[in-house]
Amino acid sequence: MIDESILQLISGGVFMETTLSITNPFTFKESLLVAVEVTDSFLNHLQIGQIYEIINKVPNSLPDVTITLSSTLTFALKSCIQSFKQTATYNWLREDFKEAITDIEQQLNGLKHSLS
Repeated sequence: MIDESILQLISGGVFMETTLSITNPFTFKESLLVAVEVTDSFLNHLQIGQIYEIINKVPNSLPDVTITLSSTLTFALKSCIQSFKQTATYNWLREDFKEAITDIEQQLNGLKHSLS
């Protein structure tokens, strides 16, 4: 279990928030639901709960939703995506779901800037 203080040490003592821009909330939420179901044996109970917390943060609304994640939630999301991409299920995933996962992964890794 990783708490906020350990993440602060890892990140050089700076508490960082991550802002994600989600262009299709439905696809984002559904792809994360698949990811967390497939990776539940790789993640601890706290991380699984955090992924559901992220899913619940995203409203069922029109496109272009922006959410802000704490460093703890960001770490859980990165862990889930990394584990999920190593599974056979990821290879069989619908293309739009893969695109949603890739988009979020790029934002988390700083390769793509959010729309905000």
